[in-house]
Amino acid sequence: MRNAENAIIIGFTNDVPHYLELSQGLIFPAIREHFPRPIIEAFGDEKKIAIASDLPGIEEIIKDGENGFLFKTFSSEDLARKVNFTKGLTTKERIQIGEKAYESYLEKFSVKNVNRIREIIISIIGE
Repeated sequence: MRNAENAIIIGFTNDVPHYLELSQGLIFPAIREHFPRPIIEAFGDEKKIAIASDLPGIEEIIKDGENGFLFKTFSSEDLARKVNFTKGLTTKERIQIGEKAYESYLEKFSVKNVNRIREIIISIIGE
């Protein structure tokens, strides 16, 4: 684990909830498309802001400027712009984005919703 002035760079971890608890947000610089579980975990805590690469899959979860922020994949300059932009947000703006992220989480990824989708699939194809 390395410390920057205002960041903790942890690399791979299986303990995402621990680090999210310590943080104000999540920066997720993915370089290939995959299921972005850390973003969903960040959305589950309405006080967090997620900044992530603009890859397919991630773009389906984060609506840029609405419930989080996207930066151009492989662009450290665009990532820096998004980080600096979020640092300038007012408390009210941060809360609004966090609330929208949490609404997205409840709508798409809550246990209740996932179980409902599972029931629908089972009713269509059987167990």
